[in-house]
Amino acid sequence: MNNQKIRRVLRVVDTRGLVEEGDRFVPAPETGIPRRCACCHRQHQVHVYVELSDGSQAVIGSSCIGNNEMGERIRTLTWLEKRLAELRLRADRLEAEVATWEMTYAEVCALPLPWITSVQIPCGEGRLFTLRMGDATVYSDEGGTERRVRCLTDAWRSRRMQERGVFPFRPYNPGYRIEIARLEAQLAREYSLTAERPADDDRQQKPAPPTTKEEK
Repeated sequence: MNNQKIRRVLRVVDTRGLVEEGDRFVPAPETGIPRRCACCHRQHQVHVYVELSDGSQAVIGSSCIGNNEMGERIRTLTWLEKRLAELRLRADRLEAEVATWEMTYAEVCALPLPWITSVQIPCGEGRLFTLRMGDATVYSDEGGTERRVRCLTDAWRSRRMQERGVFPFRPYNPGYRIEIARLEAQLAREYSLTAERPADDDRQQKPAPPTTKEEK
């Protein structure tokens, strides 16, 4: 970079794909786009786009700045970008599952319901009803009340959902899109912080503390 200092970070791009490993996503090795680093001249798959003190731009690796303040900020940005990519992947997958569930549920709800049969059986001093709708069964000590018929209908439709390879209950949404919006705002702040810092050339060196004679 011809001794130019980094003025600000423009963007961090991890070109590697993500693969699922247990309950988390990790970068897949050797799936990114190698690019030559302006610092070490090696090939990197995580590209950090920076603006230099002379106004030019360069691409460096995420680990090529060292342990100074700018290096810490770049590592923070790299982690946030990875986390954001993972959340977007999870959100897209969840939304696809929800769309499949809603389409299947609408299809099942359009099916004609079988007749309901009710059989009363003795149960101690009381009575118990067995309600059947096709291959679905519920038990009731109330008879065929609206509440129990609704449970029976839900049970029958759940079996039809399972036959179509779809879990009967609507997929749970933990709020990925809300977390994505929060992370995007945090990333914008972090990028702006790299621009607020003066270039290293412009920073004044703090005076060294006065030395004292060593006591004997």
